[in-house]
Amino acid sequence: MNNAILRYASVTLLCFATLTSTTVSAQLFKQGPSVFNYNFLELKYLDADGADGLGLVGSGDIRPNIALRVDYSEVGSGGVDADALRLGATYYIQSQTYRQLDWNFAGGLDRIDDEGGIFLSAGGRYALNDVIELNGIAELSTAFDTDLSIRLAGFYEISPGFSAFLETELSDNSGIGLGVRFYWR
Repeated sequence: MNNAILRYASVTLLCFATLTSTTVSAQLFKQGPSVFNYNFLELKYLDADGADGLGLVGSGDIRPNIALRVDYSEVGSGGVDADALRLGATYYIQSQTYRQLDWNFAGGLDRIDDEGGIFLSAGGRYALNDVIELNGIAELSTAFDTDLSIRLAGFYEISPGFSAFLETELSDNSGIGLGVRFYWR
């Protein structure tokens, strides 16, 4: 991997540090009607079809039920690197029947290497108990080539505001991810 991931990680961390400062967060980040927290920063190791690398994701509430999200990842194999950048918004709502379930719908812009496109997704987050969260997402992406994928993940809360997770993606470019997620309110 080259230094691009370090540049994007630094810029993303700087942006989220600014947005989460006490003054700014009081104006922008409002607690939404959900048992889940959509204000987080995560770092993950990725292994996709023999290529491996790192991913960085940041999400933050901007209004009740709406969060903005930025994803960046870079994977490489045999001297060939590929990077992906995603900018989007998530609409989420708590299930009226099951209070420990959120439905979420997302969309936005996708870029894989120099190919652009859009993505649309629908899924859910389910709190199995106080420390375990399960989630699943079906997603359509048009960047590079049109691809329909299913992503499944399990999160374990190590301490308040800090979780470890394992995820898998089933698609043309199937893979796994292992990482940590830090939450703030």
